[in-house]
Amino acid sequence: KAMKDRRVLAYFNALKLDFTDIMTLFVLLDRDQNGSINCDEFLRGCMRLKGEAKSLDVAKLQYEAEWLMHNMSFLLDQVASITTMLTDEDVSNNNSPRSPRGRSRPKRRSPPENFKV
Repeated sequence: KAMKDRRVLAYFNALKLDFTDIMTLFVLLDRDQNGSINCDEFLRGCMRLKGEAKSLDVAKLQYEAEWLMHNMSFLLDQVASITTMLTDEDVSNNNSPRSPRGRSRPKRRSPPENFKV
């Protein structure tokens, strides 16, 4: 609603915020993620966001983002490796229907249809 109000748009324009900045601000203020900002969320969010970012703050955020990217890449590599091992094991098990101990192996269940890797 507020984004259709000319006064709100003029205010954001005066702050030199573009639409992307406004949407990011909305996400930051909407703490309960219900799609709206109540008075308490607005006031607490504004208090939390007041002041300028210091170069140390920006450097810390950059470091944390790089750390996350590195660790996500590591995790993805691990998942790919495990997937390859399981696939190779599946192929070798299809050639011999019984496990090395002479017992039949239980069949693996397929993931649910909405499961995504």
